[in-house]
Amino acid sequence: MPWRNYGIERMPEVIPTGLEPESFEPGDGAAFRQRHGIAAQRQVLLYVGRVAFEKNIGFLLKVLIRVRQDIPDVLAGVRARGLRFPA
Repeated sequence: MPWRNYGIERMPEVIPTGLEPESFEPGDGAAFRQRHGIAAQRQVLLYVGRVAFEKNIGFLLKVLIRVRQDIPDVLAGVRARGLRFPA
């Protein structure tokens, strides 16, 4: 099992966050893109969440390197809070 590579002895459990998908409001992607000068056809990779060690943002950056091989002009963004980025 891949999780054993991390030194985990027991099968991991999934603990839900308690956030229901219905609690999120749909946004206006076109208005967001216009407000921030992002072309309608440009691919966007966005992380929204807390910045903390356990979120493994470094992995996201490694994935971005791989994504850029297929989509060179992908736009990456981070919208976050955390110990280093207070509200």
